[in-house]
Amino acid sequence: MIILYFVSAQEVDNPVMIGKIDQIGLVVYDLDKKVKEFEAMGLGPFTQLEIPSLEVLYKGEPKRIRMKIAMAHTGNIQLELIEAEGECFYTDFLREHGEGLNHLGIYVQDIEKEKQRYVETGIDILQEGEIYGVKWVYLDTYDKIGFVLELIQVP
Repeated sequence: MIILYFVSAQEVDNPVMIGKIDQIGLVVYDLDKKVKEFEAMGLGPFTQLEIPSLEVLYKGEPKRIRMKIAMAHTGNIQLELIEAEGECFYTDFLREHGEGLNHLGIYVQDIEKEKQRYVETGIDILQEGEIYGVKWVYLDTYDKIGFVLELIQVP
């Protein structure tokens, strides 16, 4: 016998509220190799971007990192592959967990408002930054829901 129990957000301490998932993010050791592997399985084509120097806030401290990103769509979901160097959330994740699922992302209209809403529930900010007008914030939700949640605001 299976019993399902549903609770409202008000019944849960520090609820994490997630709407539609828009992005699946994976951290990889070798971006070019992973792109070829995914494309061989029928995912793609991927658009790639290399960012030789990017300043991010990692755990509240400014850090300079290097990134390579590849993105493709499967239906309405964006698949993002990330290879990174430097002290940041991505390299710490690789060191602790190896490559694989890093985060799930949701698009928001007002990233500052949404970030504040999560902070008020006791969720910390892992890393945040901006690339070509796209703002993003990683929330420290791993212990609560088993993955990191990313907020994404496009211009």
